Amino acid sequence: MFFYIFLAVVLVPFYILEVWGAPKARVTAGFLVLIAFIYFVFVAGFRDDTGYDWYVYKKIYEGVESSDGLLAAIQFGNENGAETGFSVLLYLLGLCGVSFWGVQALVCLFNFYAFVRLNSLLGMGLVSGFFVYYCWLFLVLQMAVMRMSVALSLLILGMIALLRGRYLVFALLVAVSTTVHLFSLAIGVVVLCAKLRFSRTFVASVLSVVVILYGLGLDVFGIGLEQTLGYMPAFIASKVEIYLRTSQLYVRGAGEFLYKLLMLGIFFYVFVRADWRNDLERYLVNLGFIYIVFLFLFWKYPVFHDRIKYFVLVPYFHLLLMVVMRQKIHERGLVGMGFMLISLAVLVHEVRGPLFYPYTPYYNIAERWLGGQENDGEERTMKYYEDYNAQWLESGGE
Repeated sequence: MFFYIFLAVVLVPFYILEVWGAPKARVTAGFLVLIAFIYFVFVAGFRDDTGYDWYVYKKIYEGVESSDGLLAAIQFGNENGAETGFSVLLYLLGLCGVSFWGVQALVCLFNFYAFVRLNSLLGMGLVSGFFVYYCWLFLVLQMAVMRMSVALSLLILGMIALLRGRYLVFALLVAVSTTVHLFSLAIGVVVLCAKLRFSRTFVASVLSVVVILYGLGLDVFGIGLEQTLGYMPAFIASKVEIYLRTSQLYVRGAGEFLYKLLMLGIFFYVFVRADWRNDLERYLVNLGFIYIVFLFLFWKYPVFHDRIKYFVLVPYFHLLLMVVMRQKIHERGLVGMGFMLISLAVLVHEVRGPLFYPYTPYYNIAERWLGGQENDGEERTMKYYEDYNAQWLESGGE
């Protein structure tokens, strides 16, 4: 647990300097890029039997790599929950002789590249963006959902292309990301819809409605699904039925309420202070607006708004930092430091969770290369799968 908190604390001084307006230099920028590279590649990419996802993807990789041809590899991947594009990627890397640990490192290297490109587009200090990313998303995206992280990086590059007017490149990247993770198509639609020029009145009106519906406990989305279930194709209807059954088990909690309140509060802050004449800021406001709508309208379906969150949070928080940096020194200090403390609290809450033990103690592949003994990562991961499944069954899931 302390290892992951320490990694965040290392970034705090740099975050404070950037929020308080320290001058940037080429040498400083290069050093900060190096820091981010170390976190992505050496911490996440070279982790050894650490995290939630490694065991599943290792087994998929071994099956794909040993398949008799590309078609057999794709079939094996599909049977084990991997989309075609991801299976093709693993198969090609296997042909090149890349080990599974090499696959992990290459995936994180690609994610690092996409993250740096996004920071460059948004124009914020790299550590400010990375500190927030680390506290809120890093341990999930880089150490728990390999397939989703690849798809999100492709979507980030697609969003950059879209904002530069390269619509064909955007469409191509969304298409490719969809072959890696199917939900990318929905996120691609969100990215495209954020280009619409929503008026302030429209945004305020829609948010008022969805917040009221949430307050009343009305599941409008679920009601709509139930009404249209009979008109859906069988393979879609079966998944929708699972979502509907799962939603009946969902229980609101204080943590959920506080999170929604925080996201809404941040949106109100940037909504009032953002420069609506600036195309980039207006786009980021729209992106945040769509996420807030998902968050309140799909409140019974975390599987939907969580995946949107994985993509939206970094641009959303960058917008917050953009706005903060324009304020007077006292407001900049108050909001910037307050947000830093909230981010650290989110990280501490995550690493203290009852199901965090697959992450700790942290092991790195370098220890194995240097002749270290086998670690207990597989044992902890298998226990996590058993405990997670037991919780799911106790709650009435299937």
